[in-house]
Amino acid sequence: MDLIQGDFFKDFRIIILVMEMFSGLRVVSMKHSFAEFQKLFVVFWVFSFLGHYLEIIWALLNFIVFGSQLWIPTTPTILPLAPPYGLGIIAVIIFTYPLIKRHDFGPIEVFVLNVFICGVVEYLCASFLVQVVGYNQFWDYSNQPFNINGYICLTNSLIFGFCVTIFIYYIYPFCHKAMNKLKIAQINNLFWLFFIAYGIDLIFMNFR
Repeated sequence: MDLIQGDFFKDFRIIILVMEMFSGLRVVSMKHSFAEFQKLFVVFWVFSFLGHYLEIIWALLNFIVFGSQLWIPTTPTILPLAPPYGLGIIAVIIFTYPLIKRHDFGPIEVFVLNVFICGVVEYLCASFLVQVVGYNQFWDYSNQPFNINGYICLTNSLIFGFCVTIFIYYIYPFCHKAMNKLKIAQINNLFWLFFIAYGIDLIFMNFR
Protein backbone atom coordinates (compact mmCIF):
# COMPACT_ATOMS: atom_id res chain seq x y z
CA MET A 1 0.00 0.00 0.00
CA ASP A 2 2.83 2.39 0.95
CA LEU A 3 4.61 1.48 -2.28
CA ILE A 4 1.49 2.26 -4.31
CA GLN A 5 1.05 5.60 -2.51
CA GLY A 6 4.73 6.41 -3.06
CA ASP A 7 4.44 5.74 -6.79
CA PHE A 8 1.21 7.76 -6.96
CA PHE A 9 2.72 10.83 -5.29
CA LYS A 10 5.87 10.48 -7.37
CA ASP A 11 3.80 10.44 -10.56
CA PHE A 12 1.71 13.34 -9.26
CA ARG A 13 4.85 15.42 -8.61
CA ILE A 14 6.03 14.69 -12.15
CA ILE A 15 2.66 15.87 -13.52
CA ILE A 16 2.94 19.07 -11.44
CA LEU A 17 6.48 19.68 -12.71
CA VAL A 18 5.38 19.18 -16.34
CA MET A 19 2.43 21.55 -15.82
CA GLU A 20 4.74 24.17 -14.30
CA MET A 21 7.17 23.79 -17.18
CA PHE A 22 4.48 24.33 -19.81
CA SER A 23 3.03 27.21 -17.79
CA GLY A 24 6.45 28.86 -17.76
CA LEU A 25 6.81 28.33 -21.51
CA ARG A 26 3.42 29.97 -22.05
CA VAL A 27 4.46 33.00 -20.00
CA VAL A 28 7.73 33.30 -21.94
CA SER A 29 5.87 32.87 -25.23
CA MET A 30 3.32 35.56 -24.28
CA LYS A 31 6.10 37.94 -23.26
CA HIS A 32 7.94 37.26 -26.52
CA SER A 33 4.76 37.77 -28.56
CA PHE A 34 4.01 41.07 -26.81
CA ALA A 35 7.59 42.24 -27.36
CA GLU A 36 7.27 41.46 -31.07
CA PHE A 37 3.93 43.27 -31.17
CA GLN A 38 5.56 46.31 -29.57
CA LYS A 39 8.25 46.36 -32.26
CA LEU A 40 5.70 46.02 -35.04
CA PHE A 41 3.57 48.82 -33.58
CA VAL A 42 6.59 51.14 -33.45
CA VAL A 43 7.33 50.28 -37.09
CA PHE A 44 3.65 50.86 -37.98
CA TRP A 45 3.67 54.28 -36.30
CA VAL A 46 6.95 55.42 -37.90
CA PHE A 47 5.97 54.41 -41.43
CA SER A 48 2.45 55.78 -41.06
CA PHE A 49 4.12 59.09 -40.17
CA LEU A 50 6.58 58.88 -43.07
CA GLY A 51 3.83 57.74 -45.45
CA HIS A 52 1.83 60.91 -44.85
CA TYR A 53 4.77 63.13 -45.78
CA LEU A 54 5.67 60.94 -48.75
CA GLU A 55 2.14 61.58 -50.04
CA ILE A 56 2.67 65.33 -49.66
CA ILE A 57 5.99 65.14 -51.55
CA TRP A 58 4.34 63.04 -54.28
CA ALA A 59 1.47 65.53 -54.61
CA LEU A 60 3.92 68.45 -54.89
CA LEU A 61 6.01 66.62 -57.52
CA ASN A 62 2.91 65.90 -59.59
CA PHE A 63 1.94 69.59 -59.35
CA ILE A 64 5.41 70.88 -60.29
CA VAL A 65 6.40 68.30 -62.92
CA PHE A 66 3.09 67.26 -64.49
CA GLY A 67 1.00 70.35 -63.72
CA SER A 68 -1.72 68.32 -62.03
CA GLN A 69 -4.09 69.91 -59.55
CA LEU A 70 -2.39 70.62 -56.22
CA TRP A 71 -3.81 68.30 -53.60
CA ILE A 72 -2.52 68.23 -50.03
CA PRO A 73 -3.27 64.86 -48.41
CA THR A 74 -5.23 64.93 -45.17
CA THR A 75 -5.41 62.41 -42.34
CA PRO A 76 -8.38 61.10 -40.33
CA THR A 77 -6.56 61.91 -37.09
CA ILE A 78 -4.89 64.98 -35.58
CA LEU A 79 -1.49 63.32 -35.74
CA PRO A 80 0.02 63.31 -39.25
CA LEU A 81 -0.36 59.56 -39.76
CA ALA A 82 -1.43 57.62 -42.85
CA PRO A 83 -2.26 54.17 -41.41
CA PRO A 84 -2.49 52.31 -44.78
CA TYR A 85 1.25 52.85 -45.27
CA GLY A 86 2.11 51.53 -41.83
CA LEU A 87 -0.25 48.56 -42.22
CA GLY A 88 1.19 47.79 -45.67
CA ILE A 89 4.71 47.73 -44.27
CA ILE A 90 3.65 45.47 -41.38
CA ALA A 91 1.87 43.13 -43.81
CA VAL A 92 4.94 42.62 -46.01
CA ILE A 93 7.15 42.16 -42.94
CA ILE A 94 4.83 39.43 -41.64
CA PHE A 95 3.96 37.68 -44.92
CA THR A 96 6.65 38.44 -47.50
CA TYR A 97 9.91 38.70 -45.58
CA PRO A 98 9.77 35.15 -44.11
CA LEU A 99 9.21 33.72 -47.61
CA ILE A 100 12.41 35.35 -48.84
CA LYS A 101 14.36 33.77 -46.00
CA ARG A 102 12.74 30.34 -45.79
CA HIS A 103 11.65 29.57 -49.35
CA ASP A 104 14.15 31.63 -51.32
CA PHE A 105 11.55 33.75 -53.09
CA GLY A 106 13.04 35.79 -55.93
CA PRO A 107 12.44 39.51 -56.64
CA ILE A 108 9.71 38.84 -59.22
CA GLU A 109 7.78 36.56 -56.86
CA VAL A 110 8.23 39.04 -54.03
CA PHE A 111 7.02 41.91 -56.22
CA VAL A 112 3.89 40.02 -57.34
CA LEU A 113 3.09 39.03 -53.76
CA ASN A 114 3.64 42.59 -52.54
CA VAL A 115 1.31 44.01 -55.21
CA PHE A 116 -1.39 41.63 -53.99
CA ILE A 117 -0.75 42.40 -50.29
CA CYS A 118 -0.76 46.17 -50.84
CA GLY A 119 -3.98 45.91 -52.82
CA VAL A 120 -5.66 43.90 -50.06
CA VAL A 121 -4.48 46.28 -47.31
CA GLU A 122 -5.63 49.38 -49.21
CA TYR A 123 -8.98 47.79 -50.06
CA LEU A 124 -9.60 46.78 -46.45
CA CYS A 125 -8.65 50.26 -45.19
CA ALA A 126 -11.05 51.91 -47.66
CA SER A 127 -13.81 49.43 -46.76
CA PHE A 128 -13.28 50.11 -43.06
CA LEU A 129 -13.58 53.86 -43.58
CA VAL A 130 -16.77 53.42 -45.59
CA GLN A 131 -18.28 51.15 -42.95
CA VAL A 132 -17.35 53.44 -40.03
CA VAL A 133 -17.63 56.93 -41.51
CA GLY A 134 -19.94 56.21 -44.44
CA TYR A 135 -17.51 57.30 -47.15
CA ASN A 136 -13.80 57.49 -47.96
CA GLN A 137 -12.72 61.10 -48.30
CA PHE A 138 -9.00 60.33 -48.54
CA TRP A 139 -8.66 58.54 -51.87
CA ASP A 140 -10.89 57.58 -54.77
CA TYR A 141 -9.69 55.67 -57.85
CA SER A 142 -13.06 55.61 -59.62
CA ASN A 143 -11.59 57.48 -62.60
CA GLN A 144 -8.59 55.15 -62.86
CA PRO A 145 -8.52 52.08 -65.13
CA PHE A 146 -8.75 48.63 -63.54
CA ASN A 147 -10.13 49.90 -60.23
CA ILE A 148 -12.29 47.97 -57.77
CA ASN A 149 -15.07 50.07 -56.22
CA GLY A 150 -12.73 53.05 -56.39
CA TYR A 151 -10.88 51.62 -53.38
CA ILE A 152 -7.85 50.32 -55.28
CA CYS A 153 -6.53 50.49 -58.82
CA LEU A 154 -3.90 48.52 -60.71
CA THR A 155 -1.51 51.46 -61.23
CA ASN A 156 -1.26 52.36 -57.56
CA SER A 157 -1.05 48.75 -56.47
CA LEU A 158 1.89 48.26 -58.85
CA ILE A 159 3.59 51.40 -57.52
CA PHE A 160 3.04 50.38 -53.90
CA GLY A 161 4.20 46.84 -54.67
CA PHE A 162 7.40 48.16 -56.24
CA CYS A 163 8.08 50.53 -53.32
CA VAL A 164 7.62 47.90 -50.60
CA THR A 165 9.76 45.46 -52.59
CA ILE A 166 12.58 48.02 -52.49
CA PHE A 167 11.84 48.47 -48.80
CA ILE A 168 11.92 44.76 -47.94
CA TYR A 169 15.25 44.21 -49.70
CA TYR A 170 17.18 47.38 -48.95
CA ILE A 171 15.59 49.24 -46.03
CA TYR A 172 14.01 46.69 -43.71
CA PRO A 173 17.28 44.80 -42.95
CA PHE A 174 18.73 48.04 -41.53
CA CYS A 175 15.49 48.76 -39.62
CA HIS A 176 15.54 45.23 -38.23
CA LYS A 177 19.13 45.59 -37.02
CA ALA A 178 18.40 49.00 -35.51
CA MET A 179 15.37 47.65 -33.63
CA ASN A 180 17.39 44.72 -32.30
CA LYS A 181 20.06 47.11 -30.99
CA LEU A 182 17.49 48.96 -28.89
CA LYS A 183 17.14 47.88 -25.29
CA ILE A 184 13.88 46.33 -24.12
CA ALA A 185 13.17 49.39 -21.96
CA GLN A 186 13.68 51.72 -24.94
CA ILE A 187 11.28 49.75 -27.14
CA ASN A 188 8.79 49.59 -24.27
CA ASN A 189 8.95 53.39 -23.78
CA LEU A 190 8.56 54.05 -27.51
CA PHE A 191 5.64 51.66 -27.73
CA TRP A 192 3.69 53.19 -24.84
CA LEU A 193 4.41 56.72 -26.05
CA PHE A 194 3.11 55.96 -29.56
CA PHE A 195 0.27 53.73 -28.34
CA ILE A 196 -1.12 56.26 -25.86
CA ALA A 197 -0.71 59.16 -28.32
CA TYR A 198 -2.50 57.20 -31.05
CA GLY A 199 -5.24 56.10 -28.66
CA ILE A 200 -5.91 59.67 -27.51
CA ASP A 201 -5.90 60.79 -31.14
CA LEU A 202 -8.50 58.17 -32.08
CA ILE A 203 -10.72 59.28 -29.18
CA PHE A 204 -10.54 62.93 -30.25
CA MET A 205 -11.26 61.84 -33.84
CA ASN A 206 -14.75 60.77 -32.72
CA PHE A 207 -15.50 64.33 -31.54
CA ARG A 208 -14.33 66.07 -34.72
